[in-house]
Amino acid sequence: MNSSVNLIEAYLNKVSYPLNEDETCSGECRFVYLLHNPLTKLSKIGISGQPIQRMKQLRTQNGVELYDLLLLELQPDYDENSFYIEQFVHEYFNDKRRIGEWFEFSDREFISIRNLFYEIGGDMMWDNIKYFLCPSSRQYKENNYFGVLKGKRL
Repeated sequence: MNSSVNLIEAYLNKVSYPLNEDETCSGECRFVYLLHNPLTKLSKIGISGQPIQRMKQLRTQNGVELYDLLLLELQPDYDENSFYIEQFVHEYFNDKRRIGEWFEFSDREFISIRNLFYEIGGDMMWDNIKYFLCPSSRQYKENNYFGVLKGKRL
């Protein structure tokens, strides 16, 4: 469980290709995201059909600015179902679960999750992990994918 290869191998061992129609993304919740709360040091892996609205909702609920680390957009009727991806990652990192869907990840685990998202592919991925792990780069705000998505209807 300590390396991205193990996470990817575990995922590929659970998924059988080609996917059946009921195993593919429906389009309703076609985004899988990874958010981080800098105050609690906990991160959330979730799914949404409207990631901008979901981020706003979680910021309001938590009362803190959350870091948007990863957002994977899945291709409807082709890529894996987002529910399956979320469930798999939750189960894989169950020992890192702290409360509900919030997990305490190490830097290595953030990179493992990013590598899994790249392996899955999808239509598009926004990746802010390097800016989060190297805060001295000061490029995080400029590369914030929610800034890129503003105005785009999702």
